[in-house]
Amino acid sequence: MNKFIWIFLRDRLSGAVAYFLNFLVILLFVGLVDPSMVQESWSYLLLLTVSIYLAYLIFDFFRWAPSMRELQSKRSQNTYEGYSHYEDRGTQEQQYVKSCLTHLYQLAIQKQQEIQQIHDQHVEFIHLWIHQMKLPVSNLSLSIQQAHPQGSEEKKKWSDLSEEVEKLNEGLDMALAMARLAHFSIDYQIRPISLLEQVREVIRAKKNTWIRSAIFPKIIAEEKEWTILTDPKWHRFVLEQIIQNAVKYTAQYRPQSSLTFTFHKSREHLSLSIQDQGPGIPREDLPRLYDPFFTGENGRKFAGSTGMGLYLVKKVCDQLGHQVQISSERGKGTTVTLRYQTSD
Repeated sequence: MNKFIWIFLRDRLSGAVAYFLNFLVILLFVGLVDPSMVQESWSYLLLLTVSIYLAYLIFDFFRWAPSMRELQSKRSQNTYEGYSHYEDRGTQEQQYVKSCLTHLYQLAIQKQQEIQQIHDQHVEFIHLWIHQMKLPVSNLSLSIQQAHPQGSEEKKKWSDLSEEVEKLNEGLDMALAMARLAHFSIDYQIRPISLLEQVREVIRAKKNTWIRSAIFPKIIAEEKEWTILTDPKWHRFVLEQIIQNAVKYTAQYRPQSSLTFTFHKSREHLSLSIQDQGPGIPREDLPRLYDPFFTGENGRKFAGSTGMGLYLVKKVCDQLGHQVQISSERGKGTTVTLRYQTSD
């Protein structure tokens, strides 16, 4: 309220100065005509003038203040929906401002609908394009698997071709995940799964990657239940992105190394730590790892970095209610830890 009073009085300061200057001019004119009249009644005239002006200010304030409170309330809501309708009260100036705000709201809604329509068409096209690309990539992969190359040189060519097909498939999966993230709430289903079994499935699916990159997966886990609540498809995507990152940098930095999957269980949560023996991440890059398109120092040194893998991992984990934490030591490797609430 004090803020409103200050704004109200400040905006009317020039009017008050003009009003009382006019009063002084009239008083001076009357004094020139009949000085005795001014000497006898100037205090009464001043009191009457101030009383009338204060009465006007009070009336004007109570007409002006409700609209200001309404505007402040809509502003504090921090949503544009509130600007669609206003109460029909306040000064003519305030009502004109309200009509302008309502018009701006309608223009904004119209523009938002146009942008949303363009976005939906774009997402639909991306989905269609990715699925169309998936078929020839799958056919290429099948042809490579059925090939029987002879000689070391021919085998190397087929192996290189297989690697490029895998990169194509991984890129398509990343693009599809980006497109689906906008509608995540209708594209996931939480259910209990075995964390250990899914890690083993992903490792088996990437056997060619392990052989080609000379990196060997190692699992450290007790024989117990490792059940978590998650969406199997999206969680598998998270694991694949983390593994791809680890393999990509480690293979270029330290071949003939290992990627260790360590399982841990406490009363509150389960955790999975994926530790590589790659180049590690500089300390100054750690705070920005989840920024989209951020590649950092390693991205400039090593080929194949897009800066989107960890961004997608963080986005998906946040949606699934999982925690992701990254620790790294330069020259010694990186550890990505995923934490899950227990299903008990």
